[in-house]
Amino acid sequence: MNSAQIETECRRMADSYLDYEMTGSNLGMCEHLDREHLTRLIRGYFELAIRNGSLYCAGGNKEGYFIFETPETKRNLSGSLLQARWMLSAFGLKKGIRYIKEIMDSGPYLASEFRRQKKPFTRIEFIAVVKEHQGQGHMRRMMEHAFAESDRLGLPLILTTDDEKKVQLYEHFGMKMVREHSVSERAIYYEMLREGHKGQAA
Repeated sequence: MNSAQIETECRRMADSYLDYEMTGSNLGMCEHLDREHLTRLIRGYFELAIRNGSLYCAGGNKEGYFIFETPETKRNLSGSLLQARWMLSAFGLKKGIRYIKEIMDSGPYLASEFRRQKKPFTRIEFIAVVKEHQGQGHMRRMMEHAFAESDRLGLPLILTTDDEKKVQLYEHFGMKMVREHSVSERAIYYEMLREGHKGQAA
């Protein structure tokens, strides 16, 4: 994808995210970012994922995307720098520092613990289906791909989400909610886990 195409897809994904009806007063990332700034944040994830080969597209008409990382995913310096630039553009320096502090104060996350224990894992960093294509099985196919790859490697899969209905959806797919992080009064994140099943990949 060229820069204009990346921008278009990131806007579609931001629209999908912001048009989702959250449960109760929880706003998740929407507490901090409007449509324009959320697009910039997603752009950062896309730029890195394109360069390290972890961006996947669902369907022939770009119905959705997910970012899936494994220990085999190669680090990419230029992509990391681009992601940092877009994240700074999304949050600004002061808001970004405050948000990072809120995240750190909300308790330990699985990825940090696994890294400290030198325990390899797979991770879904971002996943969304555009509104007009939801309910057509694209989310399930993306999750099944992540499950199959995690099973191929025999590794646990982690995912962080921001809404109780999404938690129920991922539980339906076979994940378990293991931790709840109250980042602020209006932003709660939920960590989902699925243990790897070596030898069960299709």
